[in-house]
Amino acid sequence: MISYKVILSLLLFLAACVPFVVLKRRQQGRPLDGGRSSKVDVFSPAVAFPMAYAFIYSVGSFELSPHSLSIPAEQYFYYFLGLGGYFCGLLFAEKIYSPAKAQAVESF
Repeated sequence: MISYKVILSLLLFLAACVPFVVLKRRQQGRPLDGGRSSKVDVFSPAVAFPMAYAFIYSVGSFELSPHSLSIPAEQYFYYFLGLGGYFCGLLFAEKIYSPAKAQAVESF
């Protein structure tokens, strides 16, 4: 029988994979310019931070010994809330900052 913490941890990992999947889908529609746009930078903050976040909070909640402190399942609500807040920040930053605006400022 799989415990509820394992299921919640897997859901946290799946939620952390969302930026990678979104970036991959966006780049599939672009023409290949020497193969540079066909790869997603896995160390970018949009991809690496959610993965590290999910790893730290899901592995940290497993009981490694019978005497370890048990983290309640209600904590996962706050883990998902923090990850959702980060995703909202990414969307907000994407709306404000665009490469076209950056080129316009640099050319000025």
